[in-house]
Amino acid sequence: MASPSVLVVPPTVIDTSRNVGEQPGRLIDVFAPPRVDFSQRDGLVANAADYPMPGP
Repeated sequence: MASPSVLVVPPTVIDTSRNVGEQPGRLIDVFAPPRVDFSQRDGLVANAADYPMPGP
């Protein structure tokens, strides 16, 4: 994909990414709804405190 681009991956598809360019790349993942396995890891999400997980 060229920059800037957006790719939507269905939740049942296993995916990965790799920067093949000479310049540094930036990948931003957006999960909706939030992924519990990501949000419960300390330090993984820089602004996790701004987005608390919803209650039961």
